[in-house]
Amino acid sequence: MATAAFLPLTIIDNKDIHHLRPDLPAKSEYLDAGMGVGADADVGLRLALVKNIFLNVGYRIWWNHAVDGTAKFHNVGAPSESFPLTEFQSVRQGLTAGLNFTF
Repeated sequence: MATAAFLPLTIIDNKDIHHLRPDLPAKSEYLDAGMGVGADADVGLRLALVKNIFLNVGYRIWWNHAVDGTAKFHNVGAPSESFPLTEFQSVRQGLTAGLNFTF
């Protein structure tokens, strides 16, 4: 089994707060917002264990790539700053497994 999909529009909305980093001001917020493209794909095998019961195993990857947006920094006690977001990438991957019963 295999599937693939191209995502012509992906939207990123990332909020990042570092409560435990002593090198950053307390309760500082880092906000990213943008748009880009992405793709999803997976491959797998379906194995018959017994009649009507199947074991599925596979591998999946998700990729999103923002190329246009804004990065904002809200620091406590200082003015907020905004910068162009030129790149933000997210890659998630891993093994998949499932058990199916058909009737």
